[in-house]
Amino acid sequence: AATYRAVRALEANRNDEFRQKYQESLDLLSQARKAGPDDFGVSAITGGVYAVFADRLPKEYRAAAWSRAYDSYQELWKAQGPVIDKLPTHMRGELLGGLAVSAMRTGHTEEAMRHVDKILESLAGTPYEPVAKKWKENPKAAADASITCLTCHEQGRLAARLNALNGAK
Repeated sequence: AATYRAVRALEANRNDEFRQKYQESLDLLSQARKAGPDDFGVSAITGGVYAVFADRLPKEYRAAAWSRAYDSYQELWKAQGPVIDKLPTHMRGELLGGLAVSAMRTGHTEEAMRHVDKILESLAGTPYEPVAKKWKENPKAAADASITCLTCHEQGRLAARLNALNGAK
């Protein structure tokens, strides 16, 4: 939430507020890492935050943000890579998409393309496939096309979760 508030402040030209909120975001992510140094959930959150917001940060912040995303997705891959084919579509797509985009944005183009190939192989018929095809045909397209958060808000997902929570009362 702090990163979102920071980006919103930046987009509203409230630069002092951006710097304050962005520092708060960095501090919270650092605290989470200290509290759970081996918790791959922290890696998932960190990677996801930067995958969504890194390109919306000022240019001077982007390289560090993408580097943090790359490191986070590498940690997550160590934990989930061995079972990638058993994960649900959303988790598989977000992991492989995060690996691909963070590798691409940090100059690991060959590695990014290996992840794109894995997306094409294991996520055919999902929202990840058309983006992966576009990247495969033209890797420079990665600069304009998001390959993460493609199934986060799919039709009915929130309603099903709310129904489950309301039924649990």
